[in-house]
Amino acid sequence: MLAIATAKPGRLADTLFFFSKVQIANGFRQVTRGQFSFGLARIPMNPIDPDKKERAPRTPKFE
Repeated sequence: MLAIATAKPGRLADTLFFFSKVQIANGFRQVTRGQFSFGLARIPMNPIDPDKKERAPRTPKFE
């Protein structure tokens, strides 16, 4: 079972990058060749906004 957690809306096939799809297809072939079953699941996530903290200005290390 392969589970992919994502906050992107839409179908999983439409939200994955091309090479991610290629890796999933290759993994599918390898697993099913060994007579195992294969499953793909989507784990929905809620997008969160990170809290940005104020930082002190950086001072140069070398002068």
